[in-house]
Amino acid sequence: MAYWNRIRTQDIMDTLDSIMEEMERDFELVLRGALDSQEKFEKPLYYGFSVQIGDDGHPVIQTYGNTGLSEEGTREPIYEEILDPTKGQTRLVIELPGIEKEDLELNCTEDTANIKASRGDRKYLSTIKLKEKIEPGTASAKYRNGVLDVTFNLKGKDIKGQSKIKIN
Repeated sequence: MAYWNRIRTQDIMDTLDSIMEEMERDFELVLRGALDSQEKFEKPLYYGFSVQIGDDGHPVIQTYGNTGLSEEGTREPIYEEILDPTKGQTRLVIELPGIEKEDLELNCTEDTANIKASRGDRKYLSTIKLKEKIEPGTASAKYRNGVLDVTFNLKGKDIKGQSKIKIN
């Protein structure tokens, strides 16, 4: 009996090995094609995604990366929004490597955060659509080691307009 189980297990492992080899060949072809289509890489490229479970129990997928600079030479920063309805707050964590605090400009409306930062050849420009409406005047921001951490109170009453946020 054990002999037949080993044969079946070996068959399964052989099948998995052949699938993995095929995936590696396909990935190499795709990557080689992408590299051949680009003239020259002057900066490292990164791309990724994060998956979180939303309030409704369904996964929420967010993609990020700088698979290329925009026509203006800016890139999208990596960010994550953490909503805490029990505290009535939302927190925005934004990665801006290579930027100093004095290079940052952050403006917010009740449903967006606008980030602009520039130092040397590093330029970031992004408008982030927030999950919930916030009160822009309640924002507090800290910047340390290339990470901007902004906390907002969720909107409780009607506040219009845009506020510039001081970064500590």
